[in-house]
Amino acid sequence: MKSMLCSGTPGGGAPQTEDYPFRYALVNRPAAYGCLPGDLRYKVQPRPDRGQPHYEMARHGVLLAARKLTSEEAVSFELAEMIDGAALAELAASIVNERMVEHASEYVESLQDDAAMFSRGVLQAAERSDSGVMRSVGDGAQLVALVVEGLRRVASTGRTQAN
Repeated sequence: MKSMLCSGTPGGGAPQTEDYPFRYALVNRPAAYGCLPGDLRYKVQPRPDRGQPHYEMARHGVLLAARKLTSEEAVSFELAEMIDGAALAELAASIVNERMVEHASEYVESLQDDAAMFSRGVLQAAERSDSGVMRSVGDGAQLVALVVEGLRRVASTGRTQAN
């Protein structure tokens, strides 16, 4: 049986709970019959307030799910993984190790020339997983800072960082 919760927390934040640890932004439609996997136990919280993390992506609220959705489910129901906290550091490590490691020194040098373009590139790399799942990054500036830190580490040591 599905469970719906329509009360939010101040500021529109949607904290994870033990029973519902996975968070997704409802991007293009509200939670309703046929708009989510049929076997999913979930709660819904309202859209974050304007100016709060995930406001842009969570246009129809925040889905708190009892299980991690498959990539196919997230893509077909147009849900975006909400990336915050430890997941932000994991995403930064993934971007460095999988997309930028070969040219880490050049990326570090390019920061001096055009930091804004570098930041746009990092945020663009974070928009979707390789399987096509959309991502909603809570703090883009923090993600960029973590990627820069990882690139500097790789450039100075020649070793990739741990995921």
